[in-house]
Amino acid sequence: MKFRTGKWFPLAAMILGVLIVVALAAAAMPLVGLPPIHDWWKRSAPSASPSAESEPSAELVPGQPDTLRLVPAVIQKLGIHVAEVKQLSSSGQLEPPHRTTSVDADGWTKAQVTEATQSGILHLFGTLGWDTNHLAQIRSRFPGEVVEIGTVAESAQSSLQTVSRPLRYGDKVTEGQLLVVVWNTDLGNKKNDLVDAITQLRLDRQNLKRVEDAYRKAAQTDVQLEQAKRSVEASMNRVAAVEATLRAWRVPEQEIKAVEQEAERIAERKGQRDVEQERLWPRVEMRAPFDGVIVEKSVALHNFVDTSTDLFKIAKLDKLNVFANAYEEDLPTLLALKPEQRRWQIRLEGDPNAKPLSGTIDVIGYSVDPNQHTAIVMGQVDNPDERLRAVQSITASVALPPKPDEVIIPTSALVEDGRESIVFVQPDLTKPYFRQQQVVVARREREVVFLSTASKPDRSRTEPSLQPGKTWVVASGSVELKAALEDLQPGAKQK
Repeated sequence: MKFRTGKWFPLAAMILGVLIVVALAAAAMPLVGLPPIHDWWKRSAPSASPSAESEPSAELVPGQPDTLRLVPAVIQKLGIHVAEVKQLSSSGQLEPPHRTTSVDADGWTKAQVTEATQSGILHLFGTLGWDTNHLAQIRSRFPGEVVEIGTVAESAQSSLQTVSRPLRYGDKVTEGQLLVVVWNTDLGNKKNDLVDAITQLRLDRQNLKRVEDAYRKAAQTDVQLEQAKRSVEASMNRVAAVEATLRAWRVPEQEIKAVEQEAERIAERKGQRDVEQERLWPRVEMRAPFDGVIVEKSVALHNFVDTSTDLFKIAKLDKLNVFANAYEEDLPTLLALKPEQRRWQIRLEGDPNAKPLSGTIDVIGYSVDPNQHTAIVMGQVDNPDERLRAVQSITASVALPPKPDEVIIPTSALVEDGRESIVFVQPDLTKPYFRQQQVVVARREREVVFLSTASKPDRSRTEPSLQPGKTWVVASGSVELKAALEDLQPGAKQK
């Protein structure tokens, strides 16, 4: 067989060249700072601690029921962190105080702190109204024509002079200030009747005196004397009747005295009457009963009014009435408040960021609306700067006293399976021990849960109480802890 060197020689030469290049590169690798080729084949075996391999990630703690121990790696992997058990004080602050010097120093977030402190506040919605004890409806005591309206002095805009203008809505008035004058002829006639009665009484007394003098001289008979006495008595009764009528019409006493004095002056003037004085007798004046603000005006000059027409409404604005609605399930809580605790803070719905104003709760309604199932709660609120207005929508916040048998935990710390409510407690923050503990839920919020320490859960052993500031509960990872505890407990595999 003939050997064909011409065909294989180029291929052999190419392979030999490649091997030479690889050999030269391997020899030059240490010169450029790369490790020798033989070091690439060295592999260091992973080191493993015999103790770590033998240590379980979770185990039950002997002698401590429902308690397990976790290794630090598992705690970190599960993201377990604890939160301090809290309690509300009478001031509405968390006890012990929330630590703000470092972030989450006690495991509580700002949202949880805010909700826990505000959960002791009952919010009622309603409206404001005038203080009915200081609201005057000015009406005329007599029907008639409005002949004058009270005035107020103010500075003219175009000059520095002071001018007078009629009273209008929003003006402040003082006690006794003239508001309106109504002209009533019946009042004028009744005052004239009083003058006539007083004049007739004066004449009858003079006549009685003459008859008595003549009777002592035997110039008058007994019949004439008795008749003179009866005339005096009749005139006295007439004067008393007219005065009683004027007082029944609520005519001021000084006006009655002025009419009596005018009757005496008429006698001194020998029957001459003062026309100017008598012209004012039909004048009916209405004055402000107290210092306040005109909140309604329904009268104009020359209007004809009767006794049922509200001419003005005057109100004091330093206090307003509050009418709030409380749901019937909140009534026991409100009724349990002591008198000194029946206070509220009022905020305007239209200005919720403004500083609230303080007020008192005076009455808790005695009936419940059948449709809304709410009862009216009435009280007052201070309005020193007159910022509040009647019929404004408000929110009344009532601070409820904290219950001494309630503690607060974050909602994430509670685990419920439909049969029981439990939390996991870390008795010692320096040890990775976590104990399951059954609790009783008093009430719930979105971020926090209130637990009752008064009633104990129905268990064979006594549960240690959750003490504010001393007990720490697992706020994250409690569900995983419960699952691990159930897997480790005896009988878990049979289940």
